[in-house]
Amino acid sequence: MKKIFKYLSLIIIFLITSNVYAIDECSTKEMNRLKELANNVKFTYSYQVEEESKEEEFIIVLYKIEALNLSSDLRLSYDGKIVSANDIKNMSFYNRHQVFELYSYVDNLCTDELIKKVVVDLPTVNSYYYFNKEKCLENPDFKYCQEFLDIKDISYEEIDKLFQEYIKKDDNNSSKKNNNYLLYILIGISVAVIITITLVIKHRKNKEDL
Repeated sequence: MKKIFKYLSLIIIFLITSNVYAIDECSTKEMNRLKELANNVKFTYSYQVEEESKEEEFIIVLYKIEALNLSSDLRLSYDGKIVSANDIKNMSFYNRHQVFELYSYVDNLCTDELIKKVVVDLPTVNSYYYFNKEKCLENPDFKYCQEFLDIKDISYEEIDKLFQEYIKKDDNNSSKKNNNYLLYILIGISVAVIITITLVIKHRKNKEDL
């Protein structure tokens, strides 16, 4: 009888612990759900120039980052601290390399699990573009007229020389295009005149034959 009671006790304990584990375990299905939520979180950025010096060819840029689609089942961590999407929005960033971590925030064994690490590499703002925006907007195909570009290995003076070469080349190409366009027009007119004269002569000849 004692043996039977002992076995029954073991079975009951096993069933109870199995049920608790089944309820609280961080299942693959739950992790996949949390990963999907983490993948939906998007980081966007904007920037403004805090300090500038055209003579010394530098600008100091302040970046703003926003975390979009952050689920209530996730917590956002930055620099080892839990922060909200609103906290991130109100922060200022000067370092272009930022790391954010997304942890689960659900009431089961998945709680506080690291779901995803997100690296946000902010682009380098091109100071030459910033100081020559009007010129660059008129010549967007010029290599150094891109809004985001690292130009630390070249001076403004060198860029200006390359810009003048670009303008000359562009003007030459435009002249060639215009000359070719005029040539095509003249050829078209000449062909039209020849066809017209040919038709008139043919028409007169047919009339004379009648």
